[in-house]
Amino acid sequence: MKEIVTNLTDKEYKTYKVLFSLGEARVSQIAEKADLERTTVYNFIDNLVDFGLARKRTINGFAYYSPIDNKITKLEIEEEKLIGNFGTIINSRQLKKEILKTLNYKEVDWIVDSASTTELLGNRFFETYIERVKNKKIRVLRSSVSRGKHKYHSQEAILKGGRIVRLGQSTIPYHGSTAIFGKNILMISDSGTAYLIYDPTLSLTYKSLFNGLWKYSKVLGENY
Repeated sequence: MKEIVTNLTDKEYKTYKVLFSLGEARVSQIAEKADLERTTVYNFIDNLVDFGLARKRTINGFAYYSPIDNKITKLEIEEEKLIGNFGTIINSRQLKKEILKTLNYKEVDWIVDSASTTELLGNRFFETYIERVKNKKIRVLRSSVSRGKHKYHSQEAILKGGRIVRLGQSTIPYHGSTAIFGKNILMISDSGTAYLIYDPTLSLTYKSLFNGLWKYSKVLGENY
């Protein structure tokens, strides 16, 4: 099965395209051809290595990167598009990395059954995530399935993270969690399996569905 590689930001994708054309290069060469700041490329190029899209080797103390083209084909690079890519994540470590990549986006919409997702990934991970979502537009539509007070949706936690949290209608229950960010949809089941889809059309559809649910949801008050 084709591994998950398509949740790339625009700059990551641009960097990979340039690296593909260069064959092997240092960060300074990649940044110059991609018309990006070197610090910007430094910040995320190791993500491409983690994805299995690039390899890194050190020569005389300098890091050189080269592309691995067995996951994104040359044709896809030339056409500058990725359509309908799908991957399954069954490793919790990889899932945490994918969730943290949502922080590369200014806007993230979450539909969550907070209890199951937190139990799956652990309190410490969510504390780190909440700490890092400041100054971003994070909308959280909490499932009515999770009953009782949950500390990540407490008034203190919401204010700390700067998130906007609402409670969905009890007549429309949902389980697991779904994140919509950029052209990506990340779906996490209660069993721990997650699915990541990169598809511009589907992401717009899910965004519209989220907006519809959000419109008729309730703002959480003091007694949630």
